[in-house]
Amino acid sequence: MKRRDLLAATTATLSTLGLAGCVSTLGTGSPGGQPTDPTETATTRTDPRAAPELRMAVETVEATWRKVVHMDGDEITSGATASVEVRVDGERVPVVPDATSTSSFAGTSSLDERDTFAYWAADEDQLGQGEAAAVDYPISVGNKVYFEAEAGQTVTVVWNGEFVEQRVLLETTLDG
Repeated sequence: MKRRDLLAATTATLSTLGLAGCVSTLGTGSPGGQPTDPTETATTRTDPRAAPELRMAVETVEATWRKVVHMDGDEITSGATASVEVRVDGERVPVVPDATSTSSFAGTSSLDERDTFAYWAADEDQLGQGEAAAVDYPISVGNKVYFEAEAGQTVTVVWNGEFVEQRVLLETTLDG
């Protein structure tokens, strides 16, 4: 009986405090329990404008040909994304869409001899004249693009958001 009385008293006290405004946030972000962000809820905060949470990897295909692969995590969708680009030593580099095999690169000495794309994926308004994106959204697990980079160079995959600052999704220095 004592346990039941304790639970009833605790519930009544919390209700009273909540109505009086004494318990203001309980994880909801503002006094009185009202979320401060329209996408925030009492138990979780989901911001569709935020960068995706994912894992990527760079793999060597042959000689200086590399590929960056989406390994795990969120899809990159057009909703909050302006563009996704691959950079080598800080400069955006042209990419080649997912090839069916590495043999398609044999005998190709440079990207200038292949159809290349300025971005992995991008909204139309992000593309300059003569630029294109390698793939359409979404970029999901298993999707990849190919590019050229030498051992010792730093490869960065950058997500440019529609509503927030850009975010580095991957940064790695290539082994020799």
